[in-house]
Amino acid sequence: MQPIFTMQYGEFKVADYLTDNIKGSSVFIPASAQEKGIDLLLYRNDEGRNKVVTIQVKMSRTYYDYHDGFSNHLWFNRFVVQPNADWYILMGIYARHPKEDKATSSKVADNGWDHIMLAFTNTEMKYFMDSVRQKKNPGKPDSMFGFSFDEEQTEIRQTRGFRVQREMSQYLIQYRIKDIEASFDNPEEKNIDEEKHWLLTRHISKIEILMDVLKNIRKELPWSYCNDMMKDFENDTYTFVDCHPELLNYRDILEEYGIDLGGEGFYSKDVSNLDDRCVEAMLFAVMRWQHHNETELLQAIMNGAVVKWLKKLKASDEAQLRDSRR
Repeated sequence: MQPIFTMQYGEFKVADYLTDNIKGSSVFIPASAQEKGIDLLLYRNDEGRNKVVTIQVKMSRTYYDYHDGFSNHLWFNRFVVQPNADWYILMGIYARHPKEDKATSSKVADNGWDHIMLAFTNTEMKYFMDSVRQKKNPGKPDSMFGFSFDEEQTEIRQTRGFRVQREMSQYLIQYRIKDIEASFDNPEEKNIDEEKHWLLTRHISKIEILMDVLKNIRKELPWSYCNDMMKDFENDTYTFVDCHPELLNYRDILEEYGIDLGGEGFYSKDVSNLDDRCVEAMLFAVMRWQHHNETELLQAIMNGAVVKWLKKLKASDEAQLRDSRR
């Protein structure tokens, strides 16, 4: 029998990229095409220990049409996130086009084919997929989602499947190589989709560091210093709310618990006996106030309220995990 084995080009490019950029690693391919959830195994032997990271690859052709400020566009069908994939890599292949002012002088090397990849952990992919909603009716899932980008890959935005265009450059694979490599040594952190609030609670340490730094710098808080960190936290909070749209009624929820939105004791409120739904609504209320007062989130962080709420949600997740494993 002739030994012939084939694989999709997108999977080949992902495998080639990973082995080139993660030292001491190899890529294994499942011999069975029926293996759900896993397209590639990233493998490393470290001091006699076999370490593996599982990868699912989704591929799209690129549509070339200048609109929304971008020339290249990817389209993906909505899919179910499989629990056995540690990482999801969304891959697109596109043709490079010379700039109009350089078209006549462009060389062959300036043209040809290139690729773009977005890398998500299993948890990130789950939250992302849950947030894929129709623009006109955010209560309903969209059947597709899409990205638009420039050829230099300096910017990529989600342009379908979300209420507004949102920046996705942080998921470009070139910025996530260290995270993928770290998955070899942190297997317990690769699949943490059981933690409902992980998207929020992963910011706890960053916020605590920010609080310490700002307290030691000066009493007057430097807004520009912490803007990027808070913007990431704000974006993740809105993604969480997109996955749990009942929180859009945060005013009704807080009223149900007898919490006064404008009360002076809002930030000092003892949350030890409150359930997750109420704490989630308190956090989202601050995000809504942020639109009217750009320092509101910073104030909530510096008086300790945000960390208090996040730690309450973290403790709730850990308790539920313990109960589920008994």
